[in-house]
Amino acid sequence: MFAFMMRVCACANSYQLYRRVHRDKLRSVRFTEYRFAKEDFFEGVKLVNGRELQYDVVRYLYATSTTVDIHGLVLMKSYSREAWSKESNWIGYVAVSNDEATKILGRRDIVIVWRGTMRPFEWLNDFEFMQTDITPLVPVSSSQTEDEEAGGDKPSVEKGWMTIYTTSDEKSAFTSNSARDQVLNEVRALLNKYKDENITITIMGHSLGAALAVVNAFDIALNKINVRKGKETILVTAFVFGCPSVGDEAFVKKCEELDGLRVLRVRNKIDLITKYPGWLMGYRDVGDQLLFSSLDSPYLKKSSAPGDWHNLEVHLHMVAGTQGVGKDFKFSINRDVALINKSSAALRDDFLIPGSWWQMQYKGLVQRDDGFWYMPDREEGKRPTPEPLNDLAALSKN
Repeated sequence: MFAFMMRVCACANSYQLYRRVHRDKLRSVRFTEYRFAKEDFFEGVKLVNGRELQYDVVRYLYATSTTVDIHGLVLMKSYSREAWSKESNWIGYVAVSNDEATKILGRRDIVIVWRGTMRPFEWLNDFEFMQTDITPLVPVSSSQTEDEEAGGDKPSVEKGWMTIYTTSDEKSAFTSNSARDQVLNEVRALLNKYKDENITITIMGHSLGAALAVVNAFDIALNKINVRKGKETILVTAFVFGCPSVGDEAFVKKCEELDGLRVLRVRNKIDLITKYPGWLMGYRDVGDQLLFSSLDSPYLKKSSAPGDWHNLEVHLHMVAGTQGVGKDFKFSINRDVALINKSSAALRDDFLIPGSWWQMQYKGLVQRDDGFWYMPDREEGKRPTPEPLNDLAALSKN
């Protein structure tokens, strides 16, 4: 059990930085972009010191939507006329374990991380939780799924998750290819690059990002991207935190049937987000569940704020010490309690850690010699730039 919890926390460390790296001020010209260039990523978010396993970011992911109810609710736009993009949001990244980490792990680990929402709850009130079938994910060579051929129901997922994952916009240099096309192309390129190695694929997300992570993991397994001739099937594992429901019963059944696919939902019993859209709307929970109650931790305030129940750092704190719902909390993993207050004030006041302490100095503004303040432009070479898809045909010849 200890090794399992260590694995969950290790994976989460690669994910919990998304708010640290994502610009979240509507008035910023760089709103919805990333804060750090890929080569500076983990250093910028302070995930180098004390970390035995190191990863290299190889691609940033961008998403868009032509649906009005998604733009403004989960995908946002800057107020600035000079915004880097009016159509696209930075939505996550792909990373791969470096040689030293690979040696420690005994495998080359490809990590895909999907970011969550910047507006944790209010978007739920306006979001229409309609279902759509998985046709956009079905392999081109197949006109119908095996479920249909067998006379069963075709799996369906929440329409909003599918829209964010599969929508492209030819007007945008960042999302002329959908988030789906971007991530699958990068995974295929990495599988080709490390074809002679033992490989795993780890996918993570929190809240909205958790739903996207499940869809992404399902997509990889459905299209057998993790299947290699003459070798063991690559394990695709989705670690998702505070995950809303993703699909219907047929979707859950299909996930259970796919070769190499594993989903672990890390869930706070009192978290409201995980109860949406719900059974009455035809949704079912997918995968295995690690359940805890944040009320069991003596380090946390007995908060009545839903945002604290859903907070990612609260989840990670509980993973490090939960012994089960209603049981005494005891740390199995050494995790800094100061992290709890990184974007909340959920830690007890007597620990003397200020709430929401993680922020850029002066929120990125710089003072000029004349005393006036301004938002500096990015250094040359560190501005968001479109990332073309890999030429897989050329790579396969090497």
